[in-house]
Amino acid sequence: MRTLTTLGLFSVLLPFSAISGENVTYQVDGMDYEGYWSEASDQAPLVLLVYDWDGLTDYEKKRSEMLNELGYNVFAIDLFGKVICTRSFGH
Repeated sequence: MRTLTTLGLFSVLLPFSAISGENVTYQVDGMDYEGYWSEASDQAPLVLLVYDWDGLTDYEKKRSEMLNELGYNVFAIDLFGKVICTRSFGH
């Protein structure tokens, strides 16, 4: 019975599992960039997702997953390069 309960719980939580995309490093003019690829299917249309100043976060990854569920492949494109933002946007 315990195994059956565990399997039942697993089947309920599976749709809420970790996002299945992957970080992708690429180069443009000798500079490294890091994007995020999330695939719905081989033949799905592509959406380019542009993330904001704070970089790629779980928010963008979740949006990618939501677009996958609607039948789109998603590439979150890096516009700034693979760098760490040290500037603060405080008051």
